Amino acid sequence: MLNNNIQKIIFLFFIFLLTNLYSQSTVIVGSVFFNSEPISHANILFLDDKSQIDSFIFSDNDGKFSLTTHFKGTGKIKITAFGFVTFEKELVINQENLNIGRISLKEAIKDIPEVIIKNKKPITLKKDTIEYKAASFANGTENNLEDLLKKLPGIDIDKDGKIKIGQKSIEKVLVENDDLFEKGYQILTQNMPSAPIEKIQVISKYSKNKLLKNIENSEAMVLNITLKDKSSNRWMGSYLLASTSYVEKLRQVKINLMSFSKKKKIYLLFNTNNIGINEMKGVEYFIKNSTENSVENIGNIENSTKIINLHVYNSLFEEKRTNFNNDYLGAFNYIKNYGSGYYLKIAGIYNKIGNENQINSVYNFDYDGLKFSNKEEKIWKLKQQNIVTKLELTKDFKNNSSVNFYNKLSWIDNNNDNNFIFNNEYNPQYGLNKIFSNENKLVYTKKIDSSTAIVGVGRFMLQDRPYSLTEKNNLVQKIFNHPASEFLQQDIDSKYSYSGFKISYIKSFEKHNIELPIGGENQIDKLLSKIRLLDNNKNEVWANKDLNFDNNLEIIKTNFFINPTYQYKAEKWKLKVSGNSSFLNVKSDNKNTFNDFLFSPTFTIRYENKSTGNFALEYIKTFSNTEITDIYNGYIYMGNRIFAKSNTDFNILPNYNINFDYQLGNVLKESMSFNINYLHNNDYMSSNFIVNSDYTFNQKIILKNNYYLNVNLELKKFINLINSRFSLINKLSKSSYENSVNDSRIQKTRSTNYTLGFELKSGWLKSINYELGYNWVFNYLTFTNNKRDYINQNGYFNLYYNLSSKLFIDSNIEYYLFGQSNQKHSTFVDLKASYKLIDSKMNIFIQGRNLLNTKYISGYSINNISESFYTQKLLPLSILIGFNKNF
Repeated sequence: MLNNNIQKIIFLFFIFLLTNLYSQSTVIVGSVFFNSEPISHANILFLDDKSQIDSFIFSDNDGKFSLTTHFKGTGKIKITAFGFVTFEKELVINQENLNIGRISLKEAIKDIPEVIIKNKKPITLKKDTIEYKAASFANGTENNLEDLLKKLPGIDIDKDGKIKIGQKSIEKVLVENDDLFEKGYQILTQNMPSAPIEKIQVISKYSKNKLLKNIENSEAMVLNITLKDKSSNRWMGSYLLASTSYVEKLRQVKINLMSFSKKKKIYLLFNTNNIGINEMKGVEYFIKNSTENSVENIGNIENSTKIINLHVYNSLFEEKRTNFNNDYLGAFNYIKNYGSGYYLKIAGIYNKIGNENQINSVYNFDYDGLKFSNKEEKIWKLKQQNIVTKLELTKDFKNNSSVNFYNKLSWIDNNNDNNFIFNNEYNPQYGLNKIFSNENKLVYTKKIDSSTAIVGVGRFMLQDRPYSLTEKNNLVQKIFNHPASEFLQQDIDSKYSYSGFKISYIKSFEKHNIELPIGGENQIDKLLSKIRLLDNNKNEVWANKDLNFDNNLEIIKTNFFINPTYQYKAEKWKLKVSGNSSFLNVKSDNKNTFNDFLFSPTFTIRYENKSTGNFALEYIKTFSNTEITDIYNGYIYMGNRIFAKSNTDFNILPNYNINFDYQLGNVLKESMSFNINYLHNNDYMSSNFIVNSDYTFNQKIILKNNYYLNVNLELKKFINLINSRFSLINKLSKSSYENSVNDSRIQKTRSTNYTLGFELKSGWLKSINYELGYNWVFNYLTFTNNKRDYINQNGYFNLYYNLSSKLFIDSNIEYYLFGQSNQKHSTFVDLKASYKLIDSKMNIFIQGRNLLNTKYISGYSINNISESFYTQKLLPLSILIGFNKNF
């Protein structure tokens, strides 16, 4: 439960909020008709005495509306609907309820050339597009595009900057139909100024390749940003400068420079900060190799084998509380349409990261008569540099064909300098990880007629990932029985190459769609690792000759496949059936390890009906396989006093997945979302842990029959009385898995997590907006001979208050309680005040973060053999003063 201080703070905010919401509110009700037919989705706006939008709402299916305003005096009601003449009427607001009765709209006259009909609705709903007018939602407090998107109804943004519409994720963010940063669009949304933006379009069934529009059955959803006419073909941008006192030496600098036109787009960005803002959010997705499932792509590849991880990031809550950083980000993007069918795109990123995390923990082990406790103090330090360049060249030919070439080069330099104390013993750790990646893709598209196309794609990728790890640790003397050794040094080299081709035939009928891809893939995975022991002067005292601590492995996988897909679409029904047939050959150390035919069917049925709701049912049977990280048989030191190896060879792991999704209502008004996902693994990778008080050996094994079940229910309702959207959130996760400890019997663990939460978010209000939410997460674990449970809680209350058209105040309260009731809670209070200079595009601001100066947050975790209590160091109180300007 909340402690007394938090209860008082939230109570005072509620009193302040409710005073503003209820003491001065007026509810305006009415209905909109054309002749005797109700008009749904008509836009109802109330304008104040300065003709500024005070509030708005849509009419329902019966043409009725109920709109709340806090304005007093003479205003104006304005009703717009596509194809009808705009209705306007002055209203005097001096009472709690105002019924303006039935409004009859007149049909617009479309055949008179002098009459120009302009659609000024804040939101326009089209067949596959939702269009937001930016000016209707902006109030001058937005520093970037993401700030504007957060104010649009129906759009949600998570802590990593990923955008969702209802339950569906946005794949890309375009500017005037051009894609600048692919899936790393956070680089754009978190930096691009909002002032030049005219409209934001949410586009469903998006096709990147214009030759495949209305041929391929795309499920992709993207955002498209359109700019104001005066912002086209001119240089514009913004800059932000902020700093704390000279003693703290905290600073933030952000510079954007851009020029957009139909034929050429240039975007330049420079960011640096050490105030906790993570500049890697978009960069991580920009670095990752393309994995989109489309006819223009082959292979679901991310990176070469990641063997060890020598850095730990916070996973409890937003990194702005724990990210002791010193980051730099530079980005360049150039798009040029040369005419004659040539299209060039060049993008580049330089990113430098400095991150430090400090975690203290107590680990209690209790299993089968063995009990011990370890106390650990860990400071994780990371310095990383990322350089990524992308080149894309497209040529459109006059015979309805095109060629697209894509190249991406990536260099990553990762350095770790970690200071660990294990039971009062100092264990420094040094790590170096370098990654080089080269990815190339060539796509040829031929549109045969309006319903038929052929797409060919070839892809080649090469990656090299060398590791080096040196750690001072007394466990090497215990494990290797060599008293002169002080340091363990481990060198790892992981290499990966991929080549693949695919030819797809696509045929679209009025109600049918056929897709027939045929292709082949070849993957080569290499892993080399070696351990040496060094004395106190870093001289080698023992070269590893024990095969138990040495690896030299190569796996070659060759796959030929055909994946026919058939789709049938009726008025409300959709059916999709596919069967991926593949012949897989695997060689390990030049010996045939596996050679077989695999068949993976998929079945999907969808039903769409506005009144009864939309549902989808999907069944997928797949075959995964053990990777090189699952089958190396010599121990590799993973850091943190853990050695890992595998006790298995190459194996095929069959599984099946069942998904059910149901959506009802309109995300802009009220809706219900319900989905179930069930995954059953016939065979899966598990572990046998050899545990003692000084170190752990993790031996990978294959077991049978585990499952994961996820159920989500979300109810959303727009409450007209308080002009707010209420969301009720229910989530259930269940899983079952088995493992072994110290070569004992296999034991089963069942995990259940239930989340109950709510969110209350205001709509578009004149002077005040707020966000309020709270979550309870109930965790239950059932073991062979034991049960454990605990509760995690977190809540937040954000208040955005416009004292005038120039002065804005944002406040934020966050509350966290992780684990058992005796754990310490953590509370955060942030406050920001900004002032817009008269007749200027400049804002000055002062921002206080962690005003209660909370220094640590406590966490708790359990499994079937142990429990951990830990605390993480937090960024201290800081006062930031700065300004930002658009130009």
